Amino acid sequence: MFGQRTQLWWDLPLMESFKLLGQIYDVPKERFQRNLEMFTDILDMSSFLSTPVRQLSLGQRMRGDIAAALLHEPEILFLDNRP
Repeated sequence: MFGQRTQLWWDLPLMESFKLLGQIYDVPKERFQRNLEMFTDILDMSSFLSTPVRQLSLGQRMRGDIAAALLHEPEILFLDNRP
């Protein structure tokens, strides 16, 4: 995640962005589904998974971006809180 940049596709529903990222990162179906369910629950996204990204609030987009960044279980995660 990089500030105002997003890895989500603006015109697609959030779920479709997740599916595309799953394909791009070649995430096995079972792992993708498990991670999607976990992040949907943790980040309370079920009510807006079918909403196009352009219609999401900033907070909803941020939650979607967090899930998208972690769906493929990256080996390294850099956390930086610099302004």
